[in-house]
Amino acid sequence: MEQTVRYIEESFAGLPFEYVSFYAPTFTLNRAWTTRLCDQLVRRGARYPWMCATTVHHLDAELVALMGRSGCVRISVGVETLAASGHAALPWPKRKGEDAVGALAAWCERAGIELNCCVIVGLPGTTVADAEAAVARVRALGGRVRPTIYSPHERLDPMASVDALA
Repeated sequence: MEQTVRYIEESFAGLPFEYVSFYAPTFTLNRAWTTRLCDQLVRRGARYPWMCATTVHHLDAELVALMGRSGCVRISVGVETLAASGHAALPWPKRKGEDAVGALAAWCERAGIELNCCVIVGLPGTTVADAEAAVARVRALGGRVRPTIYSPHERLDPMASVDALA
């Protein structure tokens, strides 16, 4: 963690960076490391804006608040789907419903952090209507939507119609 903070400081001192990105879904997996990082950034005046990708499963109100105080400006998470019918295609930590996403959205809003949610279109067990509902719900919660497409490449037919592909 100390090396990471030193790297951030040196990078901002050397070039006009706008922010730091931590893009690994395991960013908050080691909560103690993440907490120490945030504490160090708070001690430095939270002058380095940063964003991360992580999972809903590894966040709570306390950690999100600390992240906001330390300079976090955006949290990206995989919502995947809010439809229970699609959960079988996901590992258990990714099986989140509206309540979990709603709580995260509220924590982010209180902390001044933008919430960025990846929603999978075409996830097995879901429909286009399910994806549309997830997008609408994330937007209603104040989140930003990043659609991603599930596609079993081995089954794609280059001659298929748009409807068949959907």
